[in-house]
Amino acid sequence: MATKKANKDNAKTRYDAKKPTVSFRVSLEEYERLDKLRKSGTSFRTMVLTGAGMIEKEKANEKIVNAALKRGIEEAARIETLRYVQLGNCQRCGRTLFWNLNDPSQKAILIRTINKAYINHEHCPDR
Repeated sequence: MATKKANKDNAKTRYDAKKPTVSFRVSLEEYERLDKLRKSGTSFRTMVLTGAGMIEKEKANEKIVNAALKRGIEEAARIETLRYVQLGNCQRCGRTLFWNLNDPSQKAILIRTINKAYINHEHCPDR
């Protein structure tokens, strides 16, 4: 007695149906910057979804920070990758504040705060 073979799609066809591909073109310079971020542990998917507001920046930033620290990337690449720095807590809700070091206004706030606090180097000689 012959058995009937089930008419199923192969695994790749089912996977492609559940997870469609998204593609777009960028300049070579943009690609190199994106590739540097990808090599530090951030997937293209995370970058696109974060930019579209579909993933919270805090969660995406945690993934970036953890991946970057594991790979021990050099300082220049770290500044580019980790432009959001966790520092301090919100006075209203108590959640961690994220500072964009590439935003001049946020950087100015941090500089003014540090200058007002009169913070010195640990081993700074007296003048």
